[in-house]
Amino acid sequence: MDWRPTTAIEAPAEPRLLKLSRFLFALALALLIPWIAYLAADLPSRHTTGHWDAVWVGFDVFEALVCAVALWALWRRSPYLPIAAGAFGALLLADAWFDCVTAAGGELDGALLWLCLELPLAALSFALAVKATRDPQWLVRLHPPRRPRQ
Repeated sequence: MDWRPTTAIEAPAEPRLLKLSRFLFALALALLIPWIAYLAADLPSRHTTGHWDAVWVGFDVFEALVCAVALWALWRRSPYLPIAAGAFGALLLADAWFDCVTAAGGELDGALLWLCLELPLAALSFALAVKATRDPQWLVRLHPPRRPRQ
């Protein structure tokens, strides 16, 4: 056995996409922080907008589509489950946030009820995404696919 000190092992070169992604995310964060400060100082606390119904219906349609993709991925034991479940969880959190902060008068009770449904479902979605990412075969082991009848 050779006990001589070894040289450090060089890490493989990082792909350009990874480097570019890190740069763009850092740039986005650097731009978002002053933008948020500007919005916090400049935006009025009240605003009336047209197409309010289209905003909410459109968001909920998108949320339903992502839920359907997550359900499909879960049902089919798809490797896309972490992406779909994570996206669904993020949309649920956004929906809960906007339900609560835009609730007016008597709407707050309904928003809080939805919050009690959306937060646990978001937590479940994130848990599924993490579990499927760490161990992609766990769902197959838990529920093996049915064999076709002969």
